[in-house]
Amino acid sequence: MNIDPMVALARAYVIRQKVQYASDDSVTGKQAMALRKDAAEGRMDHLEEYGIALNKLAGPTIQKLSEIGVHDMPANSDQISMLVEWVSQRKGGISISAVWEMIGVKASTGRGYTSGRSEISWPVWFTLRALALEE
Repeated sequence: MNIDPMVALARAYVIRQKVQYASDDSVTGKQAMALRKDAAEGRMDHLEEYGIALNKLAGPTIQKLSEIGVHDMPANSDQISMLVEWVSQRKGGISISAVWEMIGVKASTGRGYTSGRSEISWPVWFTLRALALEE
């Protein structure tokens, strides 16, 4: 499964908003996975956040992420998290661990990148971005 990059990125924005700004601040992994599946199946496409993300945020975000080069490393944890969520949506809502495993990175190492505890290398960033942008 390979969903259109703009649609997948808009869905990733919605998921990130729901996970980051949950009222009780405690979205479990199981709940996040359910959000990913719902988004991948288009069950969130009617939300206002999705429309805003698709029409106003996706294009500039793709441009910005595409322009990041080796000299811009390390990328910040928000950019990495968005990129991983975007790949998840491109691949049908797979788990974040599965995204990391697709590119040969241990899930625990990936969590270090998204939390800011570890700096992502250029080859890992480039590979994630290539998966997100692939046609």
